[in-house]
Amino acid sequence: MKKSLFVCSLLLSLAMLTATGAMAASSQEELSLNINGSVANGQNPIVIDNVTLVPIRTVSLIPNLKVDWDNKTKTVTVTDSDTKNKLKLTVGSNSAYVNDKKVSVGINPTVKEGAVYVPFRFIGKALNAKVLWNPDTKTVVIYKPSQTLLQRFASNKLEESRNASIQLPRISLHEELASTEEGGDGGTYYSPNKQSNNFIYAYRGIAQYAVVIDGAVGLNGKAK
Repeated sequence: MKKSLFVCSLLLSLAMLTATGAMAASSQEELSLNINGSVANGQNPIVIDNVTLVPIRTVSLIPNLKVDWDNKTKTVTVTDSDTKNKLKLTVGSNSAYVNDKKVSVGINPTVKEGAVYVPFRFIGKALNAKVLWNPDTKTVVIYKPSQTLLQRFASNKLEESRNASIQLPRISLHEELASTEEGGDGGTYYSPNKQSNNFIYAYRGIAQYAVVIDGAVGLNGKAK
């Protein structure tokens, strides 16, 4: 019963992260970024018409994404080295291209204090990253596990699936639970019998409870 209540609590908490309407209440001074489970400091995000924009250098922090800038055409090209998908945006233009498909950006890429800013959520969604919103900490959360890792997690070989699960991005709802690296740094893992989608990670006398949801590991609780 305790395990069922924990899983339900975690699912509800992660669902609350998607309440993007709360972004409207954020100011750029309060806004934080979390990329693949790690806090991204010093990125100076801004909000325009309730949309978060970040410098193009921030986009390159998302795993497997390479960013190129053409100063002549004022065009940003983001390439996913994992899937080979490509996104092109131009400063001042409301149109973008995902591979050869023309799409609407919503908020134009812009230049502020010499830096090129692009809509963070749009880029994440266009290149199949997961973008969430934590209203409690006013944090934009974005993560992108590799396709190879997801395939390994989906394997019908239990050991392979378990090994992949502990390498997925770790999205903590509480700062004190955040891990320093994907896959942990030392410690011991305990998995329920014949399961790979949840585990306990014990390190230095503290146990963290984790459930894999939508390509990421959610941490929601600890015990000594």
